[in-house]
Amino acid sequence: MSRERNSGIVLGILAGAAIGSLLGVLFAPEKGVETRRKLRRKAEDLRDEALDHYEHLRDEALEHYEKISGKVKQGAEKVVADVKESYENYKKNS
Repeated sequence: MSRERNSGIVLGILAGAAIGSLLGVLFAPEKGVETRRKLRRKAEDLRDEALDHYEHLRDEALEHYEKISGKVKQGAEKVVADVKESYENYKKNS
C-alpha cells in the first residue's frame, strides 16, 4: 500500500509539474517560436522523467518477481522431495 501511495504521489507531482510548466510557458510574453521551443524542451524533460520512473518501477517489480519465484520454486522442490520420501516409506512398509 505504501508503494502504491508513493507512486501516486510521484505521478501527481509529475502531472503538477507538467501543468505548471505548460501554463508558465503559455503565459510568458515571448514569441511563438520560442514558446514552442520551450514547450518541446519541457515535454522532452517530462517524458524522460516519466521514463525514469517507469524503469524504476519495472526494476522493482522484476526484483520482487525473482525473489518470489525463487521462494515458490524452493517450496515446490521441498513438496516434491517430501512426496517422494513419503512414497518410498509407503513402499517399504507395504
